[in-house]
Amino acid sequence: MIRYDLTTGQKTKLFDFATYESAFNPDGEVLVTNGYDLEINGDRIAIADAGANTVYFLEEDGLTPEAVRPIPRGPGGMESVPTAITLGPDGAYYVGELTGEPYTQGAARIYRFATPNANPTVFAEGFTQVVDLDFDSKGNLYVLETAQLPFQEGDPTGALIQITPGGKRRTLASNGLIYPTGLLIGPDDSIYIANGGFVGTEAGTIEQLQINSIPEPNLVPALIIFGVLGTCCKGLSRR
Repeated sequence: MIRYDLTTGQKTKLFDFATYESAFNPDGEVLVTNGYDLEINGDRIAIADAGANTVYFLEEDGLTPEAVRPIPRGPGGMESVPTAITLGPDGAYYVGELTGEPYTQGAARIYRFATPNANPTVFAEGFTQVVDLDFDSKGNLYVLETAQLPFQEGDPTGALIQITPGGKRRTLASNGLIYPTGLLIGPDDSIYIANGGFVGTEAGTIEQLQINSIPEPNLVPALIIFGVLGTCCKGLSRR
């Protein structure tokens, strides 16, 4: 991980995930690392590593062992593959997982870390292939699935799901979401989605979509093409 100062152009190396994985292998699995998503809060940087099945919490003065949290295997022993992390309005961190093979439908969970040195607890479950999370100003959590069915089914239709503070869940959009990659809730609670690019899409086909209003239950909002992004692994950033 490198910090780049846009004013001075100075680059500062903050952390080497590959070196840490090789030396400590937090999840005890195959040596692999893939820093997929991050969340910055003050001097703390939280990273979901989809290769190491681990969440890292970096502080300004470095990394401590208590802030390296492996995510447990799921049903049937499938790997977690955390692909999303966001800071909740309660100050806790929420982590979504893609899960590993066989990509069982409904097996993906959302974990909650009350603090960086706390063990994760399951906040919500029953998802499939989660790739991003974000909260709006009202405390609603939005969950982006890159596909509603396991990859081997060959159906690229994704889904945007809302979870209210009271725990009610509803799908806001699915038609037109083709292997979506990234999610961002704007300061006015507008919803932006990087559409395409996760699996089986060609370079240059990632669209940035905007949902400009929240629908009533059972209604599907219009998706507006807001622009075209270049090829990327995540699509949108909160920074």
